[in-house]
Amino acid sequence: MNKAGNGFTLIELLIVIAVVAILSVTVILTLNPAELLRQSRDSSRLADIATLGTAIGTYSADVPNGYMGQPQTVYVSLWDDQSTSTAGTNCASLALPTLPLNWNYHCAASSTLNNVDGFGWLPINLQQVSFNSPIATFPIDPKNSAAAGLYYTYQSGPNNSWEITAAMESSKYGLGGTGDAVSRDGGKFDDLLESGGNLTMLPVDRAGVFSDTVAPTVSVTSPAYGASVSGTIVVSATANDPSGVAGVQFLIDGADLGSEITTPAYQINWDTTLTSNGSHSLTAHARDTASNAITSAAVAVTVNNSSSLLPSLVQFTVTSNAPAPTCSAQLNTSVASGHLLVFTIDTNSSTATISVADNNGNSWLEAINNTDANGTQSIFYAANAAAGITNVTATITNWSGANRSCELAEYSGVTTLDAKNSSSGAGTVLGSTPSTTGFGNELIVGAGSVPNCSSCTFTAGPGFIIVSASSKSFQEYTTKVSAGNYSATASVSTSTSWLMNMATFH
Repeated sequence: MNKAGNGFTLIELLIVIAVVAILSVTVILTLNPAELLRQSRDSSRLADIATLGTAIGTYSADVPNGYMGQPQTVYVSLWDDQSTSTAGTNCASLALPTLPLNWNYHCAASSTLNNVDGFGWLPINLQQVSFNSPIATFPIDPKNSAAAGLYYTYQSGPNNSWEITAAMESSKYGLGGTGDAVSRDGGKFDDLLESGGNLTMLPVDRAGVFSDTVAPTVSVTSPAYGASVSGTIVVSATANDPSGVAGVQFLIDGADLGSEITTPAYQINWDTTLTSNGSHSLTAHARDTASNAITSAAVAVTVNNSSSLLPSLVQFTVTSNAPAPTCSAQLNTSVASGHLLVFTIDTNSSTATISVADNNGNSWLEAINNTDANGTQSIFYAANAAAGITNVTATITNWSGANRSCELAEYSGVTTLDAKNSSSGAGTVLGSTPSTTGFGNELIVGAGSVPNCSSCTFTAGPGFIIVSASSKSFQEYTTKVSAGNYSATASVSTSTSWLMNMATFH
């Protein structure tokens, strides 16, 4: 009698092995170990960002006016082998994405990377917290790779604002994943986890370092190389990039000319009267959406604003010396809209406080005040004056029975205060301390007074013209085509103590 067999036949074993193999492949495909590892690292990143946020928030609340880092600096969790144990570097060897102008990276040394004493990759000294540091070390990205774009960043801003970021690498926590942690945080970039009080501070996205490493093309197309320019002109450039041009910044002699242009056409108006006559260099700095950037070849131009554009005197009046708490002056004809009014006021009181207003509602600003033991001399001005007959009054307080005089003049061709200076002394020669003007075609106004002289007369300094004068004070002017170092000078008929002011306008 045969017993029933309890073992598997060969065919059954082969079937079982095949089923197990299929199930194994299914499990592998379903679970995707590589994706699980990425998810695990992303989970660590989420925890790290939360831990760092809590620590930074604790420091900000507990340490008033504590150091939060240098503005316009991207602190990264990568170390730089060129860094010492205490001094960081700008990460130049790591090939990080190009930052905008005036921004920098900061990398710590590997030996101090995790320190919480201000020398780690974060610049914050958590040891200053009153109840000790909330964390023992600063965490870094699980991969911490510049080549992979996987590292943390930190930026600080005004009023203790800050932002910290991390890149997600898994499908689950990446953009559109079931645990999408990057597009729902309200931040600037949809492929980064961003946390903090200001989620717009990070200027570049590190994803661009892989997909696009080619800078855009850019060139200045107008004005032409060697052109002579004057007045207000249009500066134009062409810029192209396969990934898209993010912006074009024009520069004059390396300094920003206006704001960055973020949409075509790439052009800007340049008021050349605000630039000194002579040779200058125009360039355009372009950046693409992947944070690659380049500056164009320079275009040399010559600014040549003719003398016809020089400012000029339109009219003036003077109120003579007398004891009174106010000093008023009215111009004889209507002021032209947009012109500059200059009002000089003088008293023999060293404690006088002066304020100025007029009947047309112009805004009066004090260009410069000069006070010594003998008296007070001030220059006030109103830019872009309203049209009409103008009566200006200086109200003088903190004095008693002092004398005062004032001079009022209207000038065309200028609106903005540039340089100023003053001096005081004794003798027959008056002179302000020299100042360097920043522009060509400027108006220089000099204002002098002799508080202790009752019947003095004045002679303008070389190149100056006295527009109005009393027996104690005067206003004079000159114009200069080129920027330079200038002072206002004059002479007085009697050796006496004097005060002298200068203000320049462009």
